Amino acid sequence: MGEPRPIGDLVGGSLGSRRLRDAVRLGRLRLVWEEIVGPSLARRTRVTGLRGRTLVIEVGDPSALEPLREMLGRIVERLCEKTAGEVEGIELPR
Repeated sequence: MGEPRPIGDLVGGSLGSRRLRDAVRLGRLRLVWEEIVGPSLARRTRVTGLRGRTLVIEVGDPSALEPLREMLGRIVERLCEKTAGEVEGIELPR
């Protein structure tokens, strides 16, 4: 057996480590999303990415859009708190 190697070396150096960082960040945002909107809305929506400081949300059930829109201000406020300003807005489907 050889010496242990950093995971970044195994997945393509800086590109791999950036992808890994982005995947971890997205996973963390998904957990925070469920904590903020609750399990019911979290099951009907999905965090798909981050554009700048805007969290991109996909809505699988159209009935989830209205509650999200009603709570949007509070959701953004809590996201900003929970992510130390990493997320400052939400992009919902039209």
